[in-house]
Amino acid sequence: MHIRENPRNVRSVAQLAREFGCSPSHFSRSFKAVTGHPPELYMVQARLHRAQRLLRETDWPVGEIAGTCGYANIFSSPGNSRNLSANPRRNTGTLSHPQRDGRARKSKAA
Repeated sequence: MHIRENPRNVRSVAQLAREFGCSPSHFSRSFKAVTGHPPELYMVQARLHRAQRLLRETDWPVGEIAGTCGYANIFSSPGNSRNLSANPRRNTGTLSHPQRDGRARKSKAA
């Protein structure tokens, strides 16, 4: 399974561990040793990066982008990483919406 290419289909560390034939704890340790990040953080970042790319490159509604990236919806409390609006700055260092606003300004000027 490729997390970056299809973050919507990755539901849990347990699912990934089953696919690799190991326990969730062994998978998590091995994953962090290879990537430098725990799998949960990597999955959140993969979803957010894909959402950011879709916000920049498409005119899709935010709700459709959320669903495409595996989020339940665009609204959430800050601690819920399964929702698109859950503090993207904490996970990526940037906000998603200014990218879309910048793209929109560029297209109007063109």
